[in-house]
Amino acid sequence: MDFKFWVNERFVENYKKKTDLAQELILEQYKQLNVDYVTLDGAFASKGMIYFFIQKGINFCMQIEKNRVIVSQNGTMAQLQKHPELKFIKNECYKTIKATYKGLPGYFTVHKRYNNSRKSYKIVFIVSHLNISPKKQSDAYKIRWNIEKSFRTMKQSLGLGDCQCLSVEKQSLHILSVFLAYAKLEEQKICSRKKSPEEVLKQVRQYEARKDSKRRPLRRRNSM
Repeated sequence: MDFKFWVNERFVENYKKKTDLAQELILEQYKQLNVDYVTLDGAFASKGMIYFFIQKGINFCMQIEKNRVIVSQNGTMAQLQKHPELKFIKNECYKTIKATYKGLPGYFTVHKRYNNSRKSYKIVFIVSHLNISPKKQSDAYKIRWNIEKSFRTMKQSLGLGDCQCLSVEKQSLHILSVFLAYAKLEEQKICSRKKSPEEVLKQVRQYEARKDSKRRPLRRRNSM
């Protein structure tokens, strides 16, 4: 929908951190859309970002590093990975407690996430302002995985990073064009009930290849 360029502070006078740019984007879209909550990855799980959401009254859900120290409602202070109230009992896969992080309230969830074969798992910690069940906390965060898939498609199949232009305006047009192309692929994926945008793109390219082959003139063989 939109994006902003982050530039290293060595090259600009009015430097903005990535969290500042994220907040600007969120506010711009929040005013236009009916948003239930915002999901972000662990890079944004800072005191400043959590305070921003609370101050603006925006629900959020994002991953948080396991070594962050929280204080639960009974006064227990510990790292997320060592907090006694977040320890699993028997076959539990989810658990949520209400606590504070650097004085800011939130719901902290631990999720045991298995791989497809369920032979191994990863422990994921989530901080949120949503008062919902532990599983729904985890499901809310999982929604952002679609972002990762979209960037994979845009980078690998649509040339997101292949623009050779040096001007900001032309780079912006290139990025927005790729966004638009991806949106159309998603639309066609839904309409044609395909599994992925890549599958739609493959069909488009095959169709264009057939059209090109029909337009090429036939070569006559030289008579002997």
